[in-house]
Amino acid sequence: MTNSTTLVKKAFSVAVAATTILWSVGLSAFLPTTASAASFGDLIKGTSLSTVYYYGSNGQRYAFPNEKTYFSWYKDFSTVKTISDSELASITLAGNIVYRPGARWIKITSDKKVYVVSTSGKVRWVENEATAKGLAGDNWNAHIDDVPDVFFTDYTVGDSLTSAVSGYDGMLWSDGTSKYLVAGTKYQKVSDAGFAANGYNAGSVLAGTGFTKSGLTAGADITVAMANLTDAAQKVTTATYTVSQNVSVALSANSPISSTLLNSQGVAHLATLTFTNPTSSPVSVKSLKLTRTGVSSDLTLPNVYLFNKFVRLSDAASVSSGIVSWNDAMGLFTIPAGGSSEVYVRADIGDSTGQTVGVKLASASDVTFVGAFNATGTFPISGAVHTIAASPSTFTSVSFGAATNTPAAATDVDAQNDFTIWQSTVTVNNNEAYLHTLRVRNIGSISASDIGNWRLYVAGVQAGSAVAKQDANGYITFDLSAAPLRVKTGTSTFKVVTDITGGTTRTVTVGLRNSADAIFVDEDYSQADRVLAAGSTFAATDAGQQTIGSGALTVTKRTDSPSNKVIIGASNVALGRWDLKATGESMKVESLRFAYAASDAAIQQLRNGAVYADGVQIGSTASLLEDSYSTTYTEYSFGSSLIVVPGTPVTIELRADIFDNDGTDSTTDADTFTAQISASSSTNTLRVSTGSYAQYPAGAVVGNLLEIDQGTLTGAKNTSYANQTMLESKVAAKIGSYSISSSTTETVNLTSLTVDLDGGSTPVEAGEVTNLYVMYGKTGSMTTSTTKASPSLSDAGNTWSVNYALAPGQTIYVDVYADLDASLDGDEVMMTTLDFAATTAASGQTADNGTAISGQNITIGSGTFTSALDGSSPVAQIVAANQTVTAAKYRFSAANETYTIKELQVSYVDTVNAPGSGVVAGVEIYDGNALVGTAVFNQTSGDTGDNTAANVLGLNIPVDANTYKVLTAKLVLNNVGFGAGTSNKNLGLALDLVKGYNSAGTLYTTAAGYSTDRDANNLWVFKSIPTVNAVDLTNSTVINGQATDLYKFTVTAASNGSIAMKQMKFTLNWSDGQTADSMELESIEL
Repeated sequence: MTNSTTLVKKAFSVAVAATTILWSVGLSAFLPTTASAASFGDLIKGTSLSTVYYYGSNGQRYAFPNEKTYFSWYKDFSTVKTISDSELASITLAGNIVYRPGARWIKITSDKKVYVVSTSGKVRWVENEATAKGLAGDNWNAHIDDVPDVFFTDYTVGDSLTSAVSGYDGMLWSDGTSKYLVAGTKYQKVSDAGFAANGYNAGSVLAGTGFTKSGLTAGADITVAMANLTDAAQKVTTATYTVSQNVSVALSANSPISSTLLNSQGVAHLATLTFTNPTSSPVSVKSLKLTRTGVSSDLTLPNVYLFNKFVRLSDAASVSSGIVSWNDAMGLFTIPAGGSSEVYVRADIGDSTGQTVGVKLASASDVTFVGAFNATGTFPISGAVHTIAASPSTFTSVSFGAATNTPAAATDVDAQNDFTIWQSTVTVNNNEAYLHTLRVRNIGSISASDIGNWRLYVAGVQAGSAVAKQDANGYITFDLSAAPLRVKTGTSTFKVVTDITGGTTRTVTVGLRNSADAIFVDEDYSQADRVLAAGSTFAATDAGQQTIGSGALTVTKRTDSPSNKVIIGASNVALGRWDLKATGESMKVESLRFAYAASDAAIQQLRNGAVYADGVQIGSTASLLEDSYSTTYTEYSFGSSLIVVPGTPVTIELRADIFDNDGTDSTTDADTFTAQISASSSTNTLRVSTGSYAQYPAGAVVGNLLEIDQGTLTGAKNTSYANQTMLESKVAAKIGSYSISSSTTETVNLTSLTVDLDGGSTPVEAGEVTNLYVMYGKTGSMTTSTTKASPSLSDAGNTWSVNYALAPGQTIYVDVYADLDASLDGDEVMMTTLDFAATTAASGQTADNGTAISGQNITIGSGTFTSALDGSSPVAQIVAANQTVTAAKYRFSAANETYTIKELQVSYVDTVNAPGSGVVAGVEIYDGNALVGTAVFNQTSGDTGDNTAANVLGLNIPVDANTYKVLTAKLVLNNVGFGAGTSNKNLGLALDLVKGYNSAGTLYTTAAGYSTDRDANNLWVFKSIPTVNAVDLTNSTVINGQATDLYKFTVTAASNGSIAMKQMKFTLNWSDGQTADSMELESIEL
């Protein structure tokens, strides 16, 4: 009996689960020390998951469906290689690995049949026990594995085995002395070395006596590893790997579904194919053959193209006997390494209607590549079949102008920017259309490097982005498909402009060469029109041939040419910058003339004039002459050092010293001058390609006006430091603050600072001010001068030599410090003044301040320290016991000097209802959120008696001069009630006493009590208190005769204990509705 039924194989991707692997070998088997690139025949896994795959020689990966299948091929996981997740993802998953031939027999759980596993996934049913014993001996049933039903579809069922005599393909057998492999009609002896090299397992060898070699032919011995035996994918048929590089082809996900096309339309989208290249090198497709499908004739598709979306990749091909093909030995298109390319199949549609049409890629052989590559995929790959209908009368119709377009042919075109190289009128009839792509071609001889920045204008407005350069075939593609341009019905002017930078004697001829290069899609029907030319069948619309003339040179002032002030006496100063731009051909500028015009004609020569090209000096250094001098210019010769190449402008810069070199140096502050490149009166420029000479520039090209300046310093009182009131006996008092700012022209060196002490309304007497010094510099990095222990009281008597460079535009500060003696009288007013001396760094000019700068008024006064109840102190309240509550907040204010609080005392306000012992555990003093002191009520207060005051010691709380500090007093409450403190006591606090020190270290203290009490609000303590909250009611209307909820509230007892409600009182407000009826509330219920 035979069974020839073939089960359809499915690529069912079930990978070895990590948990399955871990059961057997542990986690370490999956952790190679380094990731490595995979080779065909490797076991591979990614970095994120533990799934193991086999990397086949066809460049695809295969999964092991379960652990038993894996171990039929391998003993462990030691050879697994880790590759990147992205590399793994780029390898196509092709299917599952099946049991190794001869390794084990299998059965499925839903069928009792036992199958031997032969080669290439073929299994053969062992029909009877005699055959099983003849193959494997009496213990044949120990050679069987169960395979889940779902994996059985990976196998193909072949002919049944009814006898053991001939064995089966892939079987390993031993006669007790040697081992043999059955390979088709042959048997091959397997040496011990060959057995180990090919990874065979001793448990796979059968020893049944029913098999005999006599019916088979002896083959070559197996002594080494052989690829066809170790290839788990079973794709290799030779002893060594022959690697084929495959490119997969599939129908793209965005390939169109069946649609309605219009007869005579253009570039209809028939199908999209995706080519995927898994290799590390780009792959080019050399030829492609497609088969027409549907009910149609070859004439239905007169022109078929390959596109990259809306950009044409191939010339038109026609259909012959149902086949359309393209061929290019250099490649029709290229698939990037490790990437994919989508190829759109588009076609012009013939005049017929009612037909159906599509295309398919029939087989892998219909694609060839440049190089040794093969196409893989599920063939045939068929696109949708489309129906052709008649074009409606409202379908758009687009026609370009006559075959000869603007501009007309010209033989001497100057290289220039924004040259209109092609122009045509485009007429859109019937319906608006969207322009997706316009692709023109330059068939002239000009090099792509001499022409570029191509732009398309429609009705005077640029469409899309500029194209930098034409491609290798001369095409310039304006791809607007990302944002198609809506073209209204009527006539519009289309033009292409470009920048011509070179190409002397070369030609440019630009035109629309193929109707498929202008894709206009109807606004309503979403199909493309087959464009016309002059209202009839399309023909190339070329502009006239443009021949580029001889070279030219333009000289223009740069926008960054200097216009700032220049420093008198400065060296190598930039006076002007200009751009030299060549067009047509390279231009060799052998000399240029330079001059300047000065506001003072006596400035006749600027020293060390020099010319720089792109930052490098060219020519010799020479005095630069003023334009009214006897020779009105200085001519600098460059030899061959200044050659301007088209497309690469050269920046020329003129420099000189700001010094009149005629022996008088007439340069002064505020003089102005303007540099220029003077007109040439002789041929100074060689056209490198054509060999002719020209003179440039034809007229003077003038730079910007420059003004001679010198650096200055400006001093002022520092307005951020106000007039001050200070205490006598203050050490290091800041008695003045000033700013000094430099101009933006040059660095200025500050050389001295002078401070006078006699600027105030009250003269300073000897000894009242000592230890005078200054600090100067930028904020945060100031320099301290020496100290004058007994400063002078005379004018300019206190001077310090300094050496401080102020950069252009910099500001520094000068602060004056001194010790103030106790002999200074109260309300005495003193003031400092500041003078400084400075010299400019570059021009060497004096930059003193001139007039003394008055500082701040410093009034001698005294410090005060006051306290008060702060406005944020709590209002009168009732509180529950057994918690910490805020009782009061006190504000302490310091005027003119800093005070430090060392001690304070609080007491109870209420002399009658003050709590006895046990209610309050103590008082806590907080500075903000920081606890700074605690005390218990164990002191005597004049207001409330014994143990009613708490004295908080050990404080160290500074209150800076002219600021305030708020301290919070919190009471720590014990419980009240039976066996505890007494309820209904007033814990309101008063501030009794404050002690501290002023900045001089003198003890400051209040009297035993304040004449004006700092009494906080009442604070009554109870065992528990109620909290009442109103509940929002949605109703706002009272209905006559109907009960209505008027008010709703909640009462919540404090967590310290329950409460009993004794009485509630409600206030009722109502208003008359202005009617004659009397308003009456019948009853109210709670």
